[in-house]
Amino acid sequence: AYKPITFLKADEVERLMIEPVAEFGVEYDPLAAERIIQVTAGHPYFTQLVLHEMMVHHNESQRNYLTIADVEQVTERILERGEAHFRHIWAESTGEERLVLGGTAELLNGSSIVTHNDLQTYLAQLGYESGDGWQAALDSLVSRDILSRSVSKSARYRFKIDLIRYWIEHSQPTP
Repeated sequence: AYKPITFLKADEVERLMIEPVAEFGVEYDPLAAERIIQVTAGHPYFTQLVLHEMMVHHNESQRNYLTIADVEQVTERILERGEAHFRHIWAESTGEERLVLGGTAELLNGSSIVTHNDLQTYLAQLGYESGDGWQAALDSLVSRDILSRSVSKSARYRFKIDLIRYWIEHSQPTP
């Protein structure tokens, strides 16, 4: 049976960061905690993945105060390994969805949102045409919680989970 996974709230992510390791004296800098929440968006799998890797990093570095620099190191480590969940998302995406993901990742470099028109123009410049297929791909990616709209029914998009965007930028060729 399929059950949708709900996203954790920021305070729930913070509890998962702090409570399991409190007895060991591990602390997170507030900016590190904020960054973990930002890159995972509270997605349970990605939150668990980052927090697990933070503890591996903690054990290796022997430091009890974890900073935003530590989060960035852990993020790079996750991206270099090409975790299976990223590959699954990519494999389950149609060709048009992959182009939309790659184009969105490219256009978001230095921007916070991408419009449908920006994406359509960018992909057309690269020689890709798709009638209304781009919108269908965007809608599908939103329904799968990979992309999100800035507000309901908006034509402005961003990645819901930044870690997925980073993986696409790191491991997939530009469309």
